[in-house]
Amino acid sequence: MKSTIKHRTRNTLVAALTGGAALAGAFGAAAPAQAAPDMYIALSYSFTSDISGIAVTNDKEQSRINSLGNCQDKGGNHCVTFANEKNTCVALAILGQQESNTATGATPKDAEDQALAQNPGSHIAVSGCTAGNPRKPLDRLPTVPLTQQ
Repeated sequence: MKSTIKHRTRNTLVAALTGGAALAGAFGAAAPAQAAPDMYIALSYSFTSDISGIAVTNDKEQSRINSLGNCQDKGGNHCVTFANEKNTCVALAILGQQESNTATGATPKDAEDQALAQNPGSHIAVSGCTAGNPRKPLDRLPTVPLTQQ
């Protein structure tokens, strides 16, 4: 009799473990993955100084403030924020002393190409993404390196 009881106990234990593993797997599959926090990228530019500013933070207003500060810290006068976007890449294309266009895209190049297409003859003043490092302007080097704050 003892061997029968051991056998039944072992089968019951295996069934309980198998059922428990399936149940745990079901709960594990149903649990949502940890989502990355939203990030905001702001681009500022000074037409009078031809200087740009950029900032990426997890707060929209702080990104705007930081990009203006970045522009001013590099010597920009009358810096204005032209873009403040969430979880994307963005580019600012300028032409002359007043014309500007911004565009978003999946990559910096996509955003730059779209911004340039909106205003033929323009050039990229600044571009970047919420993930990764900002890109330098395409047709000129910045007076100081762009920083991500």
